[in-house]
Amino acid sequence: MIKLQLLLAKPNARDKGSYAKVSTGNSVSASIPAIVIGAGGHARVLISLLRLVGELKPVGILDDDETRWGEEYDGVPILGSASLLKEHPGNAEACVIGIGRNSVRARLFMFARQHGYSLPVLVHPSAVVAADVSLPAGVQLLANSVVNPGTKLGENVILNTGAQADHDNRIGSHVHLHPAAILAGGVEVGEFTYIGTNAAVNPYLSIGARSMVGSGSMVTKDIPDGVMAYGVPARVIRPWDGV
Repeated sequence: MIKLQLLLAKPNARDKGSYAKVSTGNSVSASIPAIVIGAGGHARVLISLLRLVGELKPVGILDDDETRWGEEYDGVPILGSASLLKEHPGNAEACVIGIGRNSVRARLFMFARQHGYSLPVLVHPSAVVAADVSLPAGVQLLANSVVNPGTKLGENVILNTGAQADHDNRIGSHVHLHPAAILAGGVEVGEFTYIGTNAAVNPYLSIGARSMVGSGSMVTKDIPDGVMAYGVPARVIRPWDGV
């Protein structure tokens, strides 16, 4: 079995590029309390991953839907809104952001960092990560995702289930590659961009910042900043605000 790699970014990791290694494998009992932000589908996947690893213990969920406060979601109590991060509920040391929406995830990432949380790198045991790939704070590599040699990831990037980034890609911070999205070699993706489910990007193309490539699209030419593009081949449909 491929062992899980789980790293906790130190609060000053952005400046020093360093990480505190917690453990590998499944033998260490849960000891580091973590707060999960979000009570939707992506958070549910991350809670499952935390339990699989066993080295971070989800002690609570923060979600802004006040109708759910006091409930449990997958056995984890929903404590209140994200503003409670300031109080480190449950003595949480780590913050796991279970939000797929890039702009919201980025805001919460910065808020958690400002309040002293570690922002863990989560790598599913079935993910394949080349030895030369660095994993900045907040990166989430979910089941069967692939990051091949020479690829550079920004902070807070998600490669969702089965997403693939082949060799020598450049992926900006707060990007989300949705399930089964594929970047061929040498692709550049600007920050805050979405690559939709089952979309594919041909080699050595550029996808601008704050853009969206729709599900099932085939990208055969560069996509500029701030647009929505989809189709086979993908065409720019309209401006998009990148939220």
